[in-house]
Amino acid sequence: MEVAKYKSVPLDIKERWGVVVREDSVEQERLAFSKKEAASLELILPSRDIVIEEICEWLGVSEKDLKIVALHNLLSNATAMVQNGLGSSLCIEGSFTNRGCPGLRFVPIEPEMTSGHVLIRKKNKSLPKIAEHFWEFLEEEIRKDHEVEA
Repeated sequence: MEVAKYKSVPLDIKERWGVVVREDSVEQERLAFSKKEAASLELILPSRDIVIEEICEWLGVSEKDLKIVALHNLLSNATAMVQNGLGSSLCIEGSFTNRGCPGLRFVPIEPEMTSGHVLIRKKNKSLPKIAEHFWEFLEEEIRKDHEVEA
């Protein structure tokens, strides 16, 4: 992505990464997967190359050493594959917990792996008036939060 073309606002939100598994595929008392354990699973990963590269860096393995069984562009597709026993999905916690998938469970990776979030929009592109007001509102709220913390 060409950063100069976009306006961005970093958010103070960190999400941890983990593995979505079928509840019947791991012991109930398992609280986390190590990086090595996560890297050894049959994985369903996001289809974006930049995300796969970051995952490989976190796990300390090359892409060819992962057992990638499928790629997805929507977590709902990945969870359907997990439910049907194709593999385990590597994702951020919020994208899974916001969906509520019966029979599946999120197991974090330790040591903790996290991602941040950023609001992004094209710089020289008009937004509908309501979207422009929403963007300005978000920028102001985030600026206020940063002033309070400082």
